Amino acid sequence: MISVVCCLSILVPFCISILYVYLFGVNVFFADEWDFVVPLRRLYRDTLSIADLFAHHNEHIYFLPYTVMLLSGTITDYNTVPLMYLVQVCIFVTSVSLFLAFRKSFEDRHSLLLFIPIPFLLFSLRQHENMLWGNQITFAFAQTFSVLALYFLHNSRNGNVKKASLLAASVSAAAASFSAVQGLLVWPAGLLQLLITPIGGSAKKLAVGSWSLIGLGIWVFYFIGYEKPKSTPPLLFVFDHPLTGISYFFTLLGGSLFWDDSLALGGGLLLACLAIVGMLLIYRGEKVQENSFWLTLLVFSFLSLTLITVGRSGFPEEQAFAQALASRFSIFSILAVVSLYTMFAKLALERRSHVITALLGVMLGVMLVSIPASYMAGMEAGAATKTYRERAAYILATYKTQPDAALVAFGHDPERVRKYARILDRLDYNVFAERPQDATARTLAETSSAAKTTHTTTQP
Repeated sequence: MISVVCCLSILVPFCISILYVYLFGVNVFFADEWDFVVPLRRLYRDTLSIADLFAHHNEHIYFLPYTVMLLSGTITDYNTVPLMYLVQVCIFVTSVSLFLAFRKSFEDRHSLLLFIPIPFLLFSLRQHENMLWGNQITFAFAQTFSVLALYFLHNSRNGNVKKASLLAASVSAAAASFSAVQGLLVWPAGLLQLLITPIGGSAKKLAVGSWSLIGLGIWVFYFIGYEKPKSTPPLLFVFDHPLTGISYFFTLLGGSLFWDDSLALGGGLLLACLAIVGMLLIYRGEKVQENSFWLTLLVFSFLSLTLITVGRSGFPEEQAFAQALASRFSIFSILAVVSLYTMFAKLALERRSHVITALLGVMLGVMLVSIPASYMAGMEAGAATKTYRERAAYILATYKTQPDAALVAFGHDPERVRKYARILDRLDYNVFAERPQDATARTLAETSSAAKTTHTTTQP
């Protein structure tokens, strides 16, 4: 019965997210998705190479997402809505992976009931931007494959790491790395996992050595030919303005639970304090090995947020902190909340301490307040997104008669939008695939032309 309840706790928010995409998902290329037109055109011209898929897009390499998008696009005419459904599938896989790790961490079956809030947090509509934007399959892949990599490393038995588990972890980590730059951070997090996991001497050396060599190779390969885009702020900004960087980090962290900038900042500070207290309690209680998965998940989340802080906090203040609250980044900060909640739950059950139970109550209380609020606000955000994207789809479909001021809404130079729109138009992709009357007219014209040709060739 308890297992059924836990399964329902995953299935219910998953079904809500599927319904969310059904209600508010709109098929239209938008913002960063325009970069995808380049490999799409090369595929059509049969000039696409592996090097094109490994090309840098700002700081990211989108090899896996672009490969999936190209393969699925041949079936869907590059409709972006199926990618939104795929994002929900990724979050579902993350939820199942975390449940398996959760079940392994708690011996008492009744303790599994504590897992129930976690899927609702993972599927929180605070992530509305990831859920309603096909391009965000990049972040979804980076998160899911990173969690899978850490889980496979955690899946050791009798003091040994199975070769299959290490291979699966390495493949997952590589998939995460070539989905978004945050995926690179699973390598140092995974190394920490291997170092603190109770593994035999020679087995540990082999696992650590193999993992380190593969990770180092991918890191080196990743940055070959990389040039920092001129449009991004200086990477050393946080060192010159540490207070701004710290505030940005806390806002990112609290943004997993709160929509308001001041609440997000305060929530992030609270979570950071809880993280310090939780890690000290685990260290002093000699529970590091038992909590290795959740500790490394927390480290991965913090590293991801640090990377975002370094890369984005240097924008003008208003723009920077608006980005810190962007819902797309919550896909990484949510993992910190999940790991902290699980560690305090485990400590509370083992130590029976009033202080630790109170800290668990604080974590659970913040989550239970955030989840319904995020779902309500997410519905409003979904409706607003749908209205905006439907307008964008109309503008794109009628780009030939639209002024430059209208095309600016796509987040790129109007001339670039027109150029890429002509490509999509010519190929009948994306919004241009939804023109049955045009397709019918073209079919009739081709049939008529063929008939005339046949009639001409049969004349004496």
